[in-house]
Amino acid sequence: MSRRNFTLTTFVLLLLSSAPAVLAQYRPMNPFKDFLKTQWFIGIQGGTNITQALPTQEFMGITNVNLEEATKTYTNFSLAGTNAGLNLTFYYKGLSIGTTPGWRQMRFEYNLAENWVDNTGATAMTMDYHTDHRLDYFELPLFVRYDILKQPLKPYVMAGVFQGYRVNAVKSMQVTYTDLAFSPPQVSIYPPTSANVDPSFQRSYTGLLAGIGIGYDLDSNVRASLEVNYRESLGNVIDPSHRFSETTFSGFGDIFDDMRLRNLSINVSLLFPLRYISSDFKSF
Repeated sequence: MSRRNFTLTTFVLLLLSSAPAVLAQYRPMNPFKDFLKTQWFIGIQGGTNITQALPTQEFMGITNVNLEEATKTYTNFSLAGTNAGLNLTFYYKGLSIGTTPGWRQMRFEYNLAENWVDNTGATAMTMDYHTDHRLDYFELPLFVRYDILKQPLKPYVMAGVFQGYRVNAVKSMQVTYTDLAFSPPQVSIYPPTSANVDPSFQRSYTGLLAGIGIGYDLDSNVRASLEVNYRESLGNVIDPSHRFSETTFSGFGDIFDDMRLRNLSINVSLLFPLRYISSDFKSF
């Protein structure tokens, strides 16, 4: 073999041996790379919630020399409400910003107990007023969410603010009288009384929210998620200018306290990508 042919053969062998490394360095760019970083989602969500009414200042509606004692006792996180709405989210590299406008029904209860005394100072009658409140709000939140892992199963944390707009407020009362002048004592239970108490509550209020959840990427390019979030109003949800204008329950001595609302909810949601390609390209 001539020297020229040996040199050409050596060059070709070296070129072939280095080709994989060269090709690896110059792979064509993924045309969907930018698409996979960014996505818009729209979906639905719903769940259940429980509420705590936190009084900040208490008020009583009856003052009488024969009224020995009147106490109001709140039962926290005892009645379940419901919530449902839409979910619109913008996603970028694990960080999301979105809103979930929707309807939220919250419920809370408290007992008002009064003891009346006779001329000797002995308790003559006890009265127990059990109240149940149902509040309907349209909520407009704004939140930021961060996916902790970039796997199909994604735990996440979220935080934000919301504005709640009162739609309806209904109050029910169950009255129980116990007359101790008789032996044995006579107990009278009256049918529940219900009334609309819209004016007693502010038309709107602002609050903070925070939550944790876990999302899962389905093969159909849809994300399903389960989350728990906490909401708290920043100010008084009661309208002081209408505190004594409500007459259905004020005759029993039941006047609304100033209060904030705390709410815990569990939500399930399904999110659908707006920039949809196919199930072969995961967009989140």
